[in-house]
Amino acid sequence: MRNFNLTFIGDIRIFESDVVKMAIRYLDKCYSEPIVIQEMCEMLGVSYSHFHRSFKQKIGKSPQEYLINTRLTAAMELLQNSRTSIRKIADYCGFQDERNLQRMFSKNIGITPNAFREKMSYDMRDGVLENLIIFPYNEKCQVSLGELKGKGVTNMFKQMRSKGVVAAALSLILLLSACSTIPTDSGVTNYIPNSEVTTQASEMEDTEPIEEGTRTISTAMGDVEVPVSPKRVVVIFVQGDLLALGITPVATSFNTGAAFENEAQEISVIDAFSINEEEIMALDPDLILWDTQDESIYQSLSKIAPTIACNYFAMNYQERLRFLGEIFNCSEKAEELIQAFESKIKDAKQKLANEGLSDKSVLCIEKREDVLSASWLGRGAPLMYDLLGFNIPEKLQEAMKDSKNAHAGGVKLSYEVINEYAGDFILVNGALGDFGNNNVWNSVPAVKGDRVISAPSNMFWFNDIISMNAQIDLILNAILEIE
Repeated sequence: MRNFNLTFIGDIRIFESDVVKMAIRYLDKCYSEPIVIQEMCEMLGVSYSHFHRSFKQKIGKSPQEYLINTRLTAAMELLQNSRTSIRKIADYCGFQDERNLQRMFSKNIGITPNAFREKMSYDMRDGVLENLIIFPYNEKCQVSLGELKGKGVTNMFKQMRSKGVVAAALSLILLLSACSTIPTDSGVTNYIPNSEVTTQASEMEDTEPIEEGTRTISTAMGDVEVPVSPKRVVVIFVQGDLLALGITPVATSFNTGAAFENEAQEISVIDAFSINEEEIMALDPDLILWDTQDESIYQSLSKIAPTIACNYFAMNYQERLRFLGEIFNCSEKAEELIQAFESKIKDAKQKLANEGLSDKSVLCIEKREDVLSASWLGRGAPLMYDLLGFNIPEKLQEAMKDSKNAHAGGVKLSYEVINEYAGDFILVNGALGDFGNNNVWNSVPAVKGDRVISAPSNMFWFNDIISMNAQIDLILNAILEIE
């Protein structure tokens, strides 16, 4: 595979690097190493979005898909022809760990690695791994595993995982390609005017459609270049806002119990509480929205795709929708959602006032893992207190002033004190289990008077615009029905 295009200006031969071919050769040779596509793009001197689009147009796969496919192909050969452990195969083929190989294999091949091995096994003897695995820079499979360990270019990559090494490898590939024999039918152009001689990277820049460009979004982590029209968004916690704006993500954090759960059934779910870079990379995102203020997490994610990292939960719904509207270039839709919700709040408060309920107090509680807690920062409390105007029970106000509860957003309750915290109404998130059968609980005035609002588990965990609309409907209908 040639990694250059050849043109002539008079008698002078000009080599133009083909970044896609260079990248393919690099990925084919170094798939077992930790590879960050964006760092490779920087070394090639081309933006991620341009490279990604050009790669997919020429190869039919994204760079991440190509890399994963290459690793899976190597893994399948080892599974078929050796008895090497899954853990070692994952390590040799460049997967993050055994679990990551299992997940990627099942997702792309349709069966587990062990099932594939059982189906394809040829009962080969142990210890043949060194004669089978296609190590980088060992294309003839003549160097044993023991000899490779600690030697040569492969070891250099393992010990010096830096942009400089990637640059050196890519430069070496280009140099070797440029020095190879030029086929007689290589498609040489006899003459191209000087103004038309450009590199592959600059050609990609010049032919970029305006509507597929980038815009700059300012964040606490700095300015971020994002696509004008993102197509593959990975988001955690505020996916309901995106769905309301007409944007369907490719992956989100959990949606169980959310008001938008049915709308998200076909969307992939990722772990929002730990970063699995391989899993996210496999989704081929062009934009990531992550709820974090941790710069190390931001740095890790931004190597995969442009990342907007901030504390989305700290924003009120107006701030968050306007910010998302700016990111996705749909500010008008964001304003429509804000105005509609403000109108809904106004109508709800009027209905409560008409029934003489505006001055009532509400306690928002939840039971998880045998611990009962009352909240003022989550589980429906901000909606109840800040938007609908219900009062906070006096005992809970005292707990809020205690410095040890400042960051908790709530306080644990026991059987003995539940009656002291209870308000005129109680919003219960999820099931109470055995606690609901307790005599102390059943003696609370709000419970005895059937002034308990029951909400599905997790429904009030979300505070996006779709969820809050559904939460208001539930609260209003329940309270008006009680009264």
